[in-house]
Amino acid sequence: MHTIVKTLVVLTALTGITNVATAKSYKWCIDGPGDTPRCDFKTLKQCKASASGLDADCTVNPKISLRKINASRAAAR
Repeated sequence: MHTIVKTLVVLTALTGITNVATAKSYKWCIDGPGDTPRCDFKTLKQCKASASGLDADCTVNPKISLRKINASRAAAR
């Protein structure tokens, strides 16, 4: 019985790790008060449709912006 429980716990943990590792971060984020930005949107239109009626704005994903800045700095060297 203990072996089955341990196996289920390990499988559950591994499934969660896999989901986090495969999560994608897209260009557009919904950013609302007190929330972590959700960067689930490929287009601004998708983001605005999801933000409609919420106290939230669509912003460019800061991780993508930072990557572009770092890439342009590296290319300038």
